[in-house]
Amino acid sequence: MAAARAIGLDVTGIDWDSNAAQVGKQALGLETIFPLSIEEYVTKNAGETFDIVSFFEVLEHQDNPTVFLSQVRRLVKPGGHIALSVPNRNRWQKGLDVTDLPPNHLTRWNPAVLMTFLRRGGFEIVSLREEPISLRRTASMLSAAMPTGIGRMVMGGAPPNSTEVAENPVRALDTLQKQSQSGRSRLGSFLIRCKNDAFFLPALACWPLLRWKGYRGVYMYCLARLTG
Repeated sequence: MAAARAIGLDVTGIDWDSNAAQVGKQALGLETIFPLSIEEYVTKNAGETFDIVSFFEVLEHQDNPTVFLSQVRRLVKPGGHIALSVPNRNRWQKGLDVTDLPPNHLTRWNPAVLMTFLRRGGFEIVSLREEPISLRRTASMLSAAMPTGIGRMVMGGAPPNSTEVAENPVRALDTLQKQSQSGRSRLGSFLIRCKNDAFFLPALACWPLLRWKGYRGVYMYCLARLTG
């Protein structure tokens, strides 16, 4: 919102997290940011529309993407645009990322599915770009392919993932606090970074080939226009 405002656009934003909205107001002076869901905003501001509606890394968290898109459509002016990004399920990774599972990500998207979904919702695809594999991502995946267990060993186990946090937040918080208080979390994170950095040289050797073969990075970005 601050970046869009800086180039002269009028901006409005919503976020379920009231703390995030408050930080936006206090730190960036964003007065028109509200702690509301999209359904609440549409209900309270019936008839209000925008030239552009953006939602980056939001769609994959929706339990009903079709209803969410219908709410978005009510906020877009005729001929207006939506801009969004989602994790690309075609990205290069070793195994299934736990963040792609509920309760974090509720849906997974590739280019064909996303374009079909948006077209059925009344939008014309202007552009869709898949992020190419980066050198850092290549190093990280090479590192993941050769696990050492050093992080788990130092921290006394892996930090709780999003599923564990949702299922038992008290136990997850207790685990995080113990790891943080003992200094294990900081040391484990440092050692994991060192291990990943050690794979930069091997990554340099295979990264050009991976780019040439079309391996994808984490995200894809889409711009679409409302046709109805």
